[in-house]
Amino acid sequence: MRKFATILTPAIAVLGMAALTPVPAMAAAHDRDAPRYSKQVDDRGSLRSDIAQLDNRIDRAERNRSISRKEANALRRDTGDLQRLYRNYARNGLNRQEVATLSKKIDRIEWSLRSEQRDRDRHRG
Repeated sequence: MRKFATILTPAIAVLGMAALTPVPAMAAAHDRDAPRYSKQVDDRGSLRSDIAQLDNRIDRAERNRSISRKEANALRRDTGDLQRLYRNYARNGLNRQEVATLSKKIDRIEWSLRSEQRDRDRHRG
């Protein structure tokens, strides 16, 4: 029991000290007073390049005949709407809500492309 206490006591002390140590970098990340982001919005790669990759994937899928021309045109229309929305949002910088909206729309179009490739009926929807 004594050996267990000699190991456990310092471990609890270290964990307690770590929990009480202030972390200013984390506090700055949750600043709600900063309403707008600069142009470098997301660190995982820019939203603009994600949208461009969508266009390339749609072109490739049509070339490979995994989707029909009609399906590709509908997906391109969705991607064009997304590009216009991005330009509209990015005009004054992007806020968190706008980034989330754009990311959801990118995910939805990617999902639509995957489902169109898998359905093999060559019809939209």
